[in-house]
Amino acid sequence: MAAQSAARPTVAAITVSYDSGHVLPALLASLKHASRNPVQAVVVDNLPGVGVETLAEQAGALYLPQPS
Repeated sequence: MAAQSAARPTVAAITVSYDSGHVLPALLASLKHASRNPVQAVVVDNLPGVGVETLAEQAGALYLPQPS
């Protein structure tokens, strides 16, 4: 079995946001401590345009806006 790169995420966490900017920073920060391996966070935003994109990007999460 090949060794995995330390920089490549081996765990992913996906969350859905609907005007969740008030709780998103704490959630994304907690993911860094949830695993010994790098975690790829994904934020699926069901209400784009309320600042969630900026919060996700600041935390290094992948941001996926969903159309209205």
